[in-house]
Amino acid sequence: MGIIDSIKKTTKGKSASAPKKSPAKKQVVTSDVDAKVETVSGDAKRAIRLSKFSGVLSHPLVSEKAAHAEAMNVYTFVVARDANKYAIKQAVKDIYGVLPEKVRVINYEGKSGRYGRFGGRRSDWKKAIVTLSKGQSIRIHEGV
Repeated sequence: MGIIDSIKKTTKGKSASAPKKSPAKKQVVTSDVDAKVETVSGDAKRAIRLSKFSGVLSHPLVSEKAAHAEAMNVYTFVVARDANKYAIKQAVKDIYGVLPEKVRVINYEGKSGRYGRFGGRRSDWKKAIVTLSKGQSIRIHEGV
């Protein structure tokens, strides 16, 4: 109880009429993306635009069929479940700098399976097949 008594004594010794601090004024900070784009240059503009479509393209789909299709300017991506054709087209344009000619979308249901008495299910996912015009290409497998 010695600690509690010492705390009580210090609070009794202070005067109750001590002036209270007024709350600090809040500073309103507005961030306008369009204003930032005008003030920055080249690569920074691209980085700001990427943030809008950063969650649309997950990763390129690597399979034998997709590799053969790349020879014909057709690229395959795993995309977000809520992505639509317009968002996929804009994401490819912003990330790779190439405007797709056509975008096709396929929804896949995850497989369910069992191992003994334990059941499980894989996640549902969405695949996008992007067709580019002749003369355009994307370098997906640069570091592989």
